[in-house]
Amino acid sequence: MIAIAGSKGRCGTPTVTLGIAEALGRTDTPVVAIDADRQLPNLHVLTDCDRSPTAADRVDGADVTTVAQRHPRDAHVGVVPAPRPGEAFDFGALPAATPDGIQVLVDCPSGAGPDVVDPLESARGMIAVTTPTERGLEAAETTLEMARRLRVPVYGVVCNRCTDPPGRVTRWDGVAVLGCVPERTSTLESEDVAAAFDDASSGSSDGS
Repeated sequence: MIAIAGSKGRCGTPTVTLGIAEALGRTDTPVVAIDADRQLPNLHVLTDCDRSPTAADRVDGADVTTVAQRHPRDAHVGVVPAPRPGEAFDFGALPAATPDGIQVLVDCPSGAGPDVVDPLESARGMIAVTTPTERGLEAAETTLEMARRLRVPVYGVVCNRCTDPPGRVTRWDGVAVLGCVPERTSTLESEDVAAAFDDASSGSSDGS
């Protein structure tokens, strides 16, 4: 289970989550992308999936694929919408509820509060997402610090909406740059974006 996280809102964690999921799908790896953002869920919107069932609808003892909807662009990818506000859900139970051979990616909400900590500390590793803006970079550093405090391994960072990593990113100690995702109108349907995610997913697999 890999957490995709970025403390700044609108840094693009849903896009990165789906981009990496689709890249893994292109290698015939089965993937389940789970939305952890109760307040602003986006994965089901980006994939034209229904708002339900949510992660909280999984029956105890059932595996996570029972609530996953098929991604319309990739049969290897399942999408699970976020629990609704007020719905109880234990992200720590996900690893035990995941069949062998399936990669789980969790799209974490922005910020640095409990809604982020829960899925983040349940993951075996994290990929940070940043944009090339000053605020985006500062927020990414907050995300990296959170992971270190929770002792969650950092697999690397994906730089969103740029073609080259900002110099500040290259100076982050021990943080690999997995890739840069160029800004495009139809991001997930762009060939060069797909190529960038192929590179990023290869790097994240090496790190995991």
